[in-house]
Amino acid sequence: MQTYLAPQWRIKSKVGVVVESLSYTDYEKDNTDTLSLKLAPNSKMPKFGDRLDLFLGWNKLYFFGGFYVSAIKESYKHGFSIDATSINFNKELKEKKSRTFKNKSVADILRSIAREHGLKSKISFEHASSVWNALEQIDESDSALCMRLAKEYGCSYAIKNDTLIFIDRDIKQYKRPRYKIDADSCISLDIEYMVTKHFKSAEVAFTDKNGQEHTIIIGSGQQPKKRMSVHANTQQEALVIGKTRLKEINTAKTKGTLRALGQVLFAGGLLELKKGKSKEVHLITQVQHSLDKSGWVMNLTFESAIKGK
Repeated sequence: MQTYLAPQWRIKSKVGVVVESLSYTDYEKDNTDTLSLKLAPNSKMPKFGDRLDLFLGWNKLYFFGGFYVSAIKESYKHGFSIDATSINFNKELKEKKSRTFKNKSVADILRSIAREHGLKSKISFEHASSVWNALEQIDESDSALCMRLAKEYGCSYAIKNDTLIFIDRDIKQYKRPRYKIDADSCISLDIEYMVTKHFKSAEVAFTDKNGQEHTIIIGSGQQPKKRMSVHANTQQEALVIGKTRLKEINTAKTKGTLRALGQVLFAGGLLELKKGKSKEVHLITQVQHSLDKSGWVMNLTFESAIKGK
């Protein structure tokens, strides 16, 4: 059995933050990364909105991300703890607005949103250059719009380190980092394999900008055929969204969790899980790192990795 060595960590901030223990939860998409710190008695107190940079490691420190203080908690006579998030909530990402993006590619729309909020952008997916005649944003926040587009185009959307990230979930379209773990080294490991029905084609219904209803066929047109309705103004938009959904539906479904000794590993990467002489590849959707003076453990959640043709 591996010995738990004392891990190293450092919090870089405007003031001298001294930490006794920490928990960091990293998400592949949709959720905001969170950092929780238990402060030492001699620690200075950060202010709301202060940036905290997290470094973790064993023999060497690695940058894990930047966070903004969102809550300060006091446990009377026991000290203080800090909650921080990967999004600076002073920004207006969740403020609802109404507008129309005309004749813009999906990538240009996302870059425009990033610039409005003072964010950098990292955009890489198969249909990034697809142009919308008119993309309506009605009583919808920029964050909600990005999540809607991510679902339609089969992408991971997140904001990390002051960067709007929008990348293809199809591992053949975007090269993700890979992390190797031997199943025998895990503290615990549970995987569920689910039966997946394979569809040869899809029947996609949509309503164009003039209110006219249309149906298009994707694939061979043969049975079994998946029927779906999508939000699109043109046949090209419906075709792209329909192809993405059909690819996701036809991906073999697995989901699992594991607990292991901590290592430098991030959500959104690929888990190469060795089980005896076999190897499985999964997409890491969530990682929780927990550290104190006695050790570093991590809890992973993972699912099927989409492999398009």
